[in-house]
Amino acid sequence: MNITEALKELNDGKKIRRKGWFEKAPYQLRDGALNLGNKRCMFMCLSAIDIHADDWEVVEEAYITKDEKEYLENLIRLYRDDYNFTFEKAMHNGRLYLRITLIPYNEDEVREIMILPLFGINKPMFEGLEISYLYNVDDLKLFKE
Repeated sequence: MNITEALKELNDGKKIRRKGWFEKAPYQLRDGALNLGNKRCMFMCLSAIDIHADDWEVVEEAYITKDEKEYLENLIRLYRDDYNFTFEKAMHNGRLYLRITLIPYNEDEVREIMILPLFGINKPMFEGLEISYLYNVDDLKLFKE
């Protein structure tokens, strides 16, 4: 795809990058700000080669691994008929946790919160999630298969 098509995808909230020799972090518009990878950037530098290139691509990155996805699906499966969910990697008492907010479909009921430790055998779980950013079920592609 060319730069014009790539910028349209960027404007639609997708992540874009050029294919190349090196693994480059993708650009994404999030809440009106341009991000490069997981960090905000002030501008996008493009050379004449970038503008004329026809090797731009939309990046479909998974925020969580297959095992993390299976873990979350099994954890919230019982509640999915009654609640919508948001997920946030957040600090609590000086440590990182995964905070799951259960938002009832019935507006008269109260929201519930689950706080899960980020445990793991070799590394903490949910490393692909950004700190203090809300994800929903669609962002994490839960219950899609």
